[in-house]
Amino acid sequence: MSYIDIYYGKQNFVFCKDSFDVRYNSKTVGQEDIFAFSIVDINADGIKDIAFNGDSGKIYFIFGRKDSLSAFPDFFLQPYTDNLGTYFYDPLVVNVGDVNKDGKEDFVVRSYSGGTYCLHLFLGSFIPQSKWVAIRCKGGVNRAYDIIAPVGDLNDDSQNDFGSIAENNLFPPNDGYFVIFSGDSTLVTSVKDNFELSPEAISLKQNYPNPFNPATTIEYTLQENAQVSLCIFDVLGRRVKSLVNETQMSGIYKVLWEGDDDGGKRVSSGTYFYRLELNNFTVTKKAVCIK
Repeated sequence: MSYIDIYYGKQNFVFCKDSFDVRYNSKTVGQEDIFAFSIVDINADGIKDIAFNGDSGKIYFIFGRKDSLSAFPDFFLQPYTDNLGTYFYDPLVVNVGDVNKDGKEDFVVRSYSGGTYCLHLFLGSFIPQSKWVAIRCKGGVNRAYDIIAPVGDLNDDSQNDFGSIAENNLFPPNDGYFVIFSGDSTLVTSVKDNFELSPEAISLKQNYPNPFNPATTIEYTLQENAQVSLCIFDVLGRRVKSLVNETQMSGIYKVLWEGDDDGGKRVSSGTYFYRLELNNFTVTKKAVCIK
């Protein structure tokens, strides 16, 4: 398995093996190139966020928090299919700054499918996949668009630009080239039907009471019909209890967790995480059990 290890900054920082504060499993086997980048602040809450590629072409997102990060990614992007292929195979995630001048940081995902490379420009949003622009790229050569980077405002239009190296062939007489993408405040976003979800569509409230003993209530809201999974996990990422696993209609739901596992045994005191999954979205929050 491949992992992303997060180390919190400290005044007296000592780096050693397995001294990480949070570990995320990308669920990929034998994959060495796991690209993890701070993509600055895509949801405009003043805290930096993280994205990394994972199993089956998924891209996982972790929203920064003031106390501690969630033990699980907050949600992920599923691969999607169009007339040219299925994306995001072999993705690369890079922050490119604010290219449409809306005050939110944007990022690019490089992917490959059907012999064509494609750059997907995701515009800063609470849900990044709700606003994106697909940029078709020339050719399907090895490692095309392998390096992407913000380059500032090159044409003095007060909007950030970004560039990418695109090798057409590694050997003479062919030449590679460097492509500049100019920022545009009038960018038109392409929104796929199954991506049209507002923040309220994945609304998951903090459990109450919290801390709790012996039981707590978890409330969430669905704005559309969805296949829903609600599970409890311990700090090691092991599933403790499955509370919901069914298709539900839109509405407000309240689920009681009585502090037990799937076998009916009371859990011990400590921190647990409850994770809500619907369609392509995942939201996770923390609950504390006391005795």
